[in-house]
Amino acid sequence: MAASQVLVVEDEGIIAADIQDRLTALGYEVPLTVSSGEEALEKIPTFLRDVVLMDIMLKGEIDGIDAAAQIRERHNIPVIFLTAHADESTVNRAKLTEPFAYILKPFEERELHTALEMTLHRHQMDQERRKEQDKKGEELEKAVEGSIRTLSRILLVAEAPSHEVGLKLREYMEACTESMKIPNPWDYHVAAELCRIGYLNIQSMIIQKIRAGMTLLPAEKDMFNRLPEYGRDILGRIPRLEEAARMVYYQNKNFDGTGFPRDSIGGVNIPLGARLLRILNDVIQVESEGGSKNRAMLDIQKTSGIYDPKVVEQVMTAFSQGPRKGKAVALKDLYVGQTLVEPIETIDGTLVLNAGNRITPWMLQKLNNFVEASGVKEPIYVE
Repeated sequence: MAASQVLVVEDEGIIAADIQDRLTALGYEVPLTVSSGEEALEKIPTFLRDVVLMDIMLKGEIDGIDAAAQIRERHNIPVIFLTAHADESTVNRAKLTEPFAYILKPFEERELHTALEMTLHRHQMDQERRKEQDKKGEELEKAVEGSIRTLSRILLVAEAPSHEVGLKLREYMEACTESMKIPNPWDYHVAAELCRIGYLNIQSMIIQKIRAGMTLLPAEKDMFNRLPEYGRDILGRIPRLEEAARMVYYQNKNFDGTGFPRDSIGGVNIPLGARLLRILNDVIQVESEGGSKNRAMLDIQKTSGIYDPKVVEQVMTAFSQGPRKGKAVALKDLYVGQTLVEPIETIDGTLVLNAGNRITPWMLQKLNNFVEASGVKEPIYVE
């Protein structure tokens, strides 16, 4: 088994040489010693070591504590502190870097050997534990993604219009999160795509009445109002979808605190994803009635109490950034999964599908019907 390699960071040359001799006698390799934190940070990427022995009180712009913090963050190499200074403030500052050991000078070889072996063993155990956690995390990630795909497929089969709306919402949400530079927007995208998953929990007859604009019975109206709650309950059972579930739950909540759910949450306490969905859902509703996205946003901008004014402006900015570039294809070459970057219109200019739609099997069938009836303008621009 190869000997463990140790990097010694000590600014007193005689002491550094003595430590190197001791380590060699104990069976460790010490290919080099350095005298400053800056030099240690410079050499480590080229000469990675198993462990670093670091004097705390180093000369230079950064001391041993600062150097140890950067080594831990950049390279995940364990650090053992060496120092003749053991005042409380120094110890407390050193603790923040989470060193593996802390040895006071002067020290005996037995102390040094014990600290090194315990550090190497602990670091190896930490690495194995981290690998196991990463493996479990990857397995969980795959399971979560599988659950999302399954729910999306179920919604497509059971409630195709809601699935279509979800795909369009996701496209709009992706444009907004990119424009707003929201970090880690995955929850937002999932919430948008599955915001209508609650429709799986109510009877198709009630859904038909809703779409037809028919008057609902009190019990039916209550079920309709609770659609976000049903969606939250479905998503909330899946690991890592808790935040997406909360966005779905509050998607119909008004900025002034009115609306569903009937609780005390309002204003900026409503999840940002839900405030975005409140706007985007209404934009898509206007588009489904033949209106334009710009017209919908102008109306939303004039409405008070329902939408977050700041988020409205951010959505308008996202929408005003122009169409994304895409490639031109013939209708016969259009396939499921492509996203429209420009609207599809019939030969006479009637809107068929808006930009932002992700093509589904149901849409392809409808497009072919339009072609037979009146034809569509080609090429079609997709990404």
